[in-house]
Amino acid sequence: MLEEYKAKQQVGHTAAEMLEEYKAKQQVGHTTRDEKKLELQRLLASRSAHLPGYSWCADWVQWMRNNHPVFGMCCKYKENPVGIGQRVMILISSIFFGLAATNLVYLFYHIVEEANGVVFEIQTGDGDGKFVLTYEQVAVWTFGSILHSLTDLGIWHLTACACCMPGACCGCCGWLRTLGRFATIAVCGSIVALGTTALIMRANFEASDGQAEFNELTGLELEIRSFSFLTAYFVELVLVWFCYYPIMATIFFSGAVRPILPCIGGRPKEIDRQREEKRKKMKNGEEDFDDNPYV
Repeated sequence: MLEEYKAKQQVGHTAAEMLEEYKAKQQVGHTTRDEKKLELQRLLASRSAHLPGYSWCADWVQWMRNNHPVFGMCCKYKENPVGIGQRVMILISSIFFGLAATNLVYLFYHIVEEANGVVFEIQTGDGDGKFVLTYEQVAVWTFGSILHSLTDLGIWHLTACACCMPGACCGCCGWLRTLGRFATIAVCGSIVALGTTALIMRANFEASDGQAEFNELTGLELEIRSFSFLTAYFVELVLVWFCYYPIMATIFFSGAVRPILPCIGGRPKEIDRQREEKRKKMKNGEEDFDDNPYV
């Protein structure tokens, strides 16, 4: 450093010029670090399945840490813009949406009995054992589950609003991120109200031994035993969070369903997207292109 200073003095550099040059270099360094941090935050906000420099295993771990509904509250990256409070709100709204969907479908098919029916049944033994698939189960497992997943994703993206972060496609509309957070609170509050209503209606229906009419399900004088059906629901939630979610998330993350559902491309699709983004930046002269997806 001393030799460099003397050399610059010999070629006519003044101390003031060297100070300005040093400040410029420092500013470039800070700008580069800030850009990389913003890029990481945008990727985390959009639930990206690949981060630059990460291998398959490292990407899987970061994806679970940042996106799992339970683990994400205590294991998320500090750069992730979706905080713990927002994640708790998303989790609560998800629980209540599940309550609303399952209980409203249950009430509909048990009050309007002629709407229910058997799709098919399979004999499971020599006796009376058989598996029966009804319209009610199909409605919960297909329409209810898909709508539940879409609602969870919608609330996440409304909260994170990755497209309005600095440097993103709508970075000029950063004020929408604040609006998105308030909208999230309103949506989650509505879902909690809907779930609570469905819960009370189901409890009234159970208390009447299935004899109550639809307009008789809003009473608030209920006994604890009327909520016994919640035990099965919370057991189901534990299985979903700690068993089914990791399995299904790994399948989607790996890109195994990409040939069938191109919109769910997982990590391979994200690598292709980031590679294409680098090519565009290279054409615009913003950075040197490197075709290595792990850089």
